[in-house]
Amino acid sequence: HVFINFKVDDKNVEWAGLILQPVGKNFRVKYVDPEFPYADAVRVGDIVTDCDRNSPEKIYDQYVLPYKGVRGLRASYLNGMQYLFLNEAGVGRKKFAACRFSRAGSASTTVTIQYKTQPRPIVNERFTRETQPKSKAFAIKDVGQLPWISLPSLAPANDGELNALKALIIKARSLRSSRNIVLDLRGNTGGNSQWGDDLLS
Repeated sequence: HVFINFKVDDKNVEWAGLILQPVGKNFRVKYVDPEFPYADAVRVGDIVTDCDRNSPEKIYDQYVLPYKGVRGLRASYLNGMQYLFLNEAGVGRKKFAACRFSRAGSASTTVTIQYKTQPRPIVNERFTRETQPKSKAFAIKDVGQLPWISLPSLAPANDGELNALKALIIKARSLRSSRNIVLDLRGNTGGNSQWGDDLLS
């Protein structure tokens, strides 16, 4: 694979210490950085209602979509809004003075949003940890009469994963007569495509 990136990344980014997660039509707070002074004002599970009186949909259209995502594709909207409180060119320049959050059994609360300049690698690691699907083990199982192959990576991280992937490829030979097979790629962010070729062959 070849990848060329002409964008010059800043070493630091501005972040408000919050990461969101889509739940139905809403966006709930999934992570609150303890270094930020929100105390009890924002809790995990709170729903963001609006920021500076703009709805999440309007914020996405105005601040996120020009830089990240595909218009009209809901998956882009759900993914892009996780970065609502990250202010950097790759996910849209946006800083909010105040956002309103709602909580089950309580009235909505308006919270002053604060930003801190932090090293990009640290912020990226937190977002990856909180937003990526949890990888499952390499495995072949039957769901009813349907073979189900869990393939969480094409880049084994250690000897254990390498051996498990090799064993899965060998075991997959027994599925050649199957009419339908599910390849479960949840959490799979890529790797060496040769592993995919070996599995399919």
